[in-house]
Amino acid sequence: MSVSSNRLRIALATCQVLPEPDLDFQPLSAALAERGCFVEAVPWDGPDVWADFDVCVLRSTWNYYHAPDRFLRWVDATAGCCHLINPAAIVRENADKRYLRRLQNNGVPIVETAWFEQSHPAESIAEVTRVRNWKRFVVKPVISAASFCTRAFRDDELPEAVDFLAVQLGVRAMMAQPFVESVKTVGEKSIAWIDGHITHAWVKRPRFAGQDESVQPTEEISTADRAVVESALRDYRDDVLYARIDLFYGADGKPVLSELELIEPSLYFDFSPSALDRFANGILRRVGLAE
Repeated sequence: MSVSSNRLRIALATCQVLPEPDLDFQPLSAALAERGCFVEAVPWDGPDVWADFDVCVLRSTWNYYHAPDRFLRWVDATAGCCHLINPAAIVRENADKRYLRRLQNNGVPIVETAWFEQSHPAESIAEVTRVRNWKRFVVKPVISAASFCTRAFRDDELPEAVDFLAVQLGVRAMMAQPFVESVKTVGEKSIAWIDGHITHAWVKRPRFAGQDESVQPTEEISTADRAVVESALRDYRDDVLYARIDLFYGADGKPVLSELELIEPSLYFDFSPSALDRFANGILRRVGLAE
């Protein structure tokens, strides 16, 4: 795609009904407007207007997991109309958390995970938790966001866990992970990676159905954290504008990857004005309007 002037038309893809406010929208739209761009928030699940834009940046498409097949069809169609950021092939893979298996096979340390396809018996979670000595564990869909169909259980709640998993497997593939105890103390660390560089980080506490999320900025990004980030992004860094890398910490204090979010992560630009500038400039650079 060629763009003839700085009046770049940029769609910031959102959804018709936001489950919560998008705190990144105002600073990002203002930063792009300052650079001479026309910017509009456009719901992915609304009218088909994407050919009217030069660029579509996925930002708050936070309901996509309710209709993943429809969303991925929209991703492919939109990529055919304008410059999609992040790219369609990466979005397609990242929408399903089974991408973590590939990263693990490539040497990235991830949170210990058991995978349950729809053909698996729900009762097998009892053997999984026994063999792995999980005293507490979390069960969630492989395509999900926020706290969608996510529940935590103790090992003395296995009947409830089996019942929950059985219901879910009737609809979707699932996964289970041990509850990482460090989350209660140091929390989960999220690191933002924008246009080739780590920019900032924050710490959040986990949430389950009906709970709020606590988020605080942090300047602590260790050498070990950076190593996991670089390892997780090895196959993506030349193609993506942005990423959020979520880390947990094991009993040995070492970081492990919880999630590599390449679709619609909140990036908390208020925590880092320089990250906001880098993001906006990165969009322009990708269409040849900045170096």
